[in-house]
Amino acid sequence: MKQLLKIVLMVVMLQVACKVSAQWVPQTSGAANSILTDVVFLNKDTGFVTGGEVMLKTVNGGTTWTPKATQLGLEGLFFTDKNTGFAVGLSGKTGNAVMYKTVDAGTNWSEINFPFHGYFHDVFFLSPTTGFIVGDHGCIFKTVNGGNTWDSIPSGTRSILMSVSFTDSLHGLAVGGTFTNSIILKTANGGSSWTTVPIQDTTGFLQSIHFPSPLIGYIVGWKGEIFKTTDGGDHWNKQQAVSNDGNLDVFFVDDTTGYVVGGNSAFSGIQKTIDGGLTWVAQSSGVNMPFTAVCFINRETGFIVGDHGTIIKTINGGSTGISGPVNPAKKHVVYPNPFTESITIHLGDIEYKSASVKVYDLIGQVVYESKFIESAIDLSVLKSGRYVLVIQQDGETAVEKITKL
Repeated sequence: MKQLLKIVLMVVMLQVACKVSAQWVPQTSGAANSILTDVVFLNKDTGFVTGGEVMLKTVNGGTTWTPKATQLGLEGLFFTDKNTGFAVGLSGKTGNAVMYKTVDAGTNWSEINFPFHGYFHDVFFLSPTTGFIVGDHGCIFKTVNGGNTWDSIPSGTRSILMSVSFTDSLHGLAVGGTFTNSIILKTANGGSSWTTVPIQDTTGFLQSIHFPSPLIGYIVGWKGEIFKTTDGGDHWNKQQAVSNDGNLDVFFVDDTTGYVVGGNSAFSGIQKTIDGGLTWVAQSSGVNMPFTAVCFINRETGFIVGDHGTIIKTINGGSTGISGPVNPAKKHVVYPNPFTESITIHLGDIEYKSASVKVYDLIGQVVYESKFIESAIDLSVLKSGRYVLVIQQDGETAVEKITKL
């Protein structure tokens, strides 16, 4: 398993560095021939997984999974309550988009076909009556009667839309793109009209969007990209990612603690952040399959799904915890904190030239960077406020919250 040295100094005290490894336990899905694409849990016991031709349900927290329906080309999944749910995708019979609805907790699913040729990729409901579907060719569909009828909404794009999310009854975003371009659409009138939101430093499909709160949101992309907004989606800033492999889904349990999953044919990727995306830690699952979706029931219990029927579960946020101190000579001390003009970093026995440092503001922008650490760092140009100091040495990372007076 991969190891990470994490040193977090919350005030002027030094905490002991510890090895942290990931703990994800494989579940038996019974769907080894299917690519699972979405996972939703209604409570700690009851959850659903969909993908391709399968729909799976668990009533015991993922210990066992039962096939509930055999459909074609399923991708997105959403439940408005414990009984009513929607799954979207492509009908293998007609080549048109399709939606399935259940009103009995997934025992039976009714099929609703659309006169639209292509995939539906995601579904999101604001309420039991109002919901949205996005998919190929920039399609957006809206219902106001619980999915009985759907209206096509002009999006202004022909790009594939992969994910949709709303922060309240008026404000929502949809993301997607092409192999060379990304797109973010935003609505401020409940989905009646959509406008393009500019985004920089991205080169292709945006895959998933998640808002843990009305102002804080995250987007991931297929080339390992991670973006964050702090103003409800008007502006997006690129975050530092662990890997350049495809990121396919993102889920945050609160504004600062979240997970990104993805990979390719030879790599399974799980990344975790506890500081709002300023730094990410790679977690190991022991599974060599690409992951496609992640869902957490609470801060500790989560599920990830992927290729060949893969389902893995954690009950402790993916970490095994402390396994003992790591080389006590490698200690970092940062002082003074709070500071007025400069800070001093003491690295113990480590040569300064072997370490680098970055300082981020709270929206993830780098405000100071050096490839080697001077013992005293001049930060007099910074405004008063809170910042995050990230020290890297020998492949290890230390994080320090600092405050300028």
